Amino acid sequence: MIEFDVECPLNRLVILAAYHHRMDRAANKPYMQWAVPLALSPFMLAIVVTMLLVVFVGDDIPRNIAYGSSLATWGLVVALISATAPLAILRHNWSQPMMRRVALGLCGIGAFMSWPVWTMGILPTVNGMHMGIIQTSEMRLDRLEISHASKSRQIYHWAYLQPVSPRAALEGGRYFVSANEYQRWTNARPRTVEISHATGLLGAKVVTAYR
Repeated sequence: MIEFDVECPLNRLVILAAYHHRMDRAANKPYMQWAVPLALSPFMLAIVVTMLLVVFVGDDIPRNIAYGSSLATWGLVVALISATAPLAILRHNWSQPMMRRVALGLCGIGAFMSWPVWTMGILPTVNGMHMGIIQTSEMRLDRLEISHASKSRQIYHWAYLQPVSPRAALEGGRYFVSANEYQRWTNARPRTVEISHATGLLGAKVVTAYR
């Protein structure tokens, strides 16, 4: 049995809406208990899918999105679609207009939370499943940088690159690089580097190699 936490702000929102419309508490309590978990199910689904991709796919598919390319729009679309089923279930069981607005708000929160997970955790793998023609762009290496993952000891390595040619296919900015590339460039300090890249299935440009 799932305990109904009255201290949770989202649960309080459900309780206040139910009280406002004098709903039958006994009849609606099961739906109130499951409202928040159901609304957040798109976020949990995205987390589970991301973990499965890490375990079973790993680095077999190129997913390093080039600076200037983004899957944010695709991520938002998928997040909204994933929230339609929970919203339909809640609206089916809540006939009052106020409760349906609460359901819309709860499912909107769930979709918003899952948006970055779809955008950065899942869709880059989908994008890399089919690649277009490999191209090469020469970039100027400005500087290198490292950052630390939030609440983790994991270190990310970055390179700030600018296109040598104004007609280059890639934009200048911060690019994710491996630890080996970071160390090699730190030692060699090259003025320019070559980036192999291609357009993926969802239209985002993917870095496939550095030279």
